[in-house]
Amino acid sequence: VDAAIVGTRVAARPSVVCGRCDACHAGDEDNCTGRRGIGIGRNGAFASHVAVPYVNCIALPDGIDFEIAALTEPMTVCAEAVDTGEVKKGDRVLVLGPGFIGQGAALFAEAAGASEIVICGHNDAARLKTLNRLGFDNTIDTAGSTLVQALAPYLEHGGFDVVIEATGAPHVVQEALPCLRKRGIFVVAGIHPRPASIDLTLLVRNHQQLRGSYRAPLETWHRVLDFLATNQQRVRGLITHRFDLADAAHGFAAAHDKAASKVVVIPPRD
Repeated sequence: VDAAIVGTRVAARPSVVCGRCDACHAGDEDNCTGRRGIGIGRNGAFASHVAVPYVNCIALPDGIDFEIAALTEPMTVCAEAVDTGEVKKGDRVLVLGPGFIGQGAALFAEAAGASEIVICGHNDAARLKTLNRLGFDNTIDTAGSTLVQALAPYLEHGGFDVVIEATGAPHVVQEALPCLRKRGIFVVAGIHPRPASIDLTLLVRNHQQLRGSYRAPLETWHRVLDFLATNQQRVRGLITHRFDLADAAHGFAAAHDKAASKVVVIPPRD
């Protein structure tokens, strides 16, 4: 490695390809079948230092703060969900789940030109309030009602063009399908603990599309970093909690309790 790059500030793609499968040999690393995630299949980054492959490192734009750059990976997931939904100017978008992925999806749907963005949570006052501070006024807490009941004022204008699910709650998929217009796109971005049961007849008769969204390609990382660098002050509002590395467990607790939108863990300084 060229010594001139030592000291370069980078964001690291956490998905490490195997280099051995057919996709990798064909130069299609994004479809690698043997990849391992840093922090999942290999040691993660809850340490003062971490080694990652050189090809996984992406140089940061000048002037971007490290704590903003730390948002890059999950924000690429958000951007990929919006891309998968093909959100375009004038679309009405429903985001289910006001956690960080849902919040980022709202930001990228806005950037794509959506005319209306509605974000729903369930007993999620703190994270919905974060969205309000970012300028998203159409937020709904569904506690005490069904999703369709809570969305009734919006559904008077018809179903949504795109629904982005980021709850990780399997039952939400079926509950939300009636909120999608005919030929609309339903994007599943949440990670679910068990299978979901859905009405396939409803899906077929309405010509709706159900799409999964997960990891973003390399070019999306550059686009997201540019977005973060340009909108640092606004996206900083997503960070609600900061903890030293030694107190990282408190960050997990804040996220689990829905008190936090985004937690940043700060490593010790040399």
